[in-house]
Amino acid sequence: MLTSTHSRTTKALQKRDLELPPIMPPRADRFSEEALHLGPFSKRREVNLRWRYFQNEWKKVLPPLQVSIKEMPGSLEMTNQSNNKHNPVGAGVRSVGLQDSGVLEEAQNLAGPAWKPLSTPRRARRGPDEEAPKLHESLFESGLPTHWLRKRYQNLLGRVPILTYWYRQDNHRPAGRYEVSLTPSAISSHIRYSANRLPPVDESSLSWIQFAEESEKWKTKEKQKQGPRATQIANDNK
Repeated sequence: MLTSTHSRTTKALQKRDLELPPIMPPRADRFSEEALHLGPFSKRREVNLRWRYFQNEWKKVLPPLQVSIKEMPGSLEMTNQSNNKHNPVGAGVRSVGLQDSGVLEEAQNLAGPAWKPLSTPRRARRGPDEEAPKLHESLFESGLPTHWLRKRYQNLLGRVPILTYWYRQDNHRPAGRYEVSLTPSAISSHIRYSANRLPPVDESSLSWIQFAEESEKWKTKEKQKQGPRATQIANDNK
């Protein structure tokens, strides 16, 4: 969490900052010139400075609501049915926050998709028999605009990092790694231009994309056919 940009209110820390905090004096490095001339740094002072640095940095971390468990590709099936791979206890990790409360899933559902839904043309809304459906109308009981409420939940998800534990069961020895990410529908500068924020391609746009790709392939083949001929004409002109 300390080294991820998604879970920090300030700039993420580097691994070297954890190994040697920047508040440590140069003498703390035993190979430094100060340590060679003045002797090793006090271990008590080193412990106090490391603890002070950790106390200040963890206050800048955005806490997750829960730990999501996912299985790594190629891991063996678990033989013990009680150790569910989706259960943090079964995976050997500790539950945090509002684990299994469904708060994160509810916020993601209320936030809606990451992309902006296409608005129905005014001509289509004038039909007497059909009325344009409103997005997530049944999810909100407030009289506030649905679009405004969705934006508030998307802003909230931008401050709620998702802590995922990738689990591997290999020869009955669990192992894994942690990963910090954000919900695709979250509003954050870190995922502003990600592919998940693009709307799905409709049939009309897909047809135009396929037409453009076929045109490019046809142009490439024509250039390859005309390449030797164009070279020969240029040599003849010389």
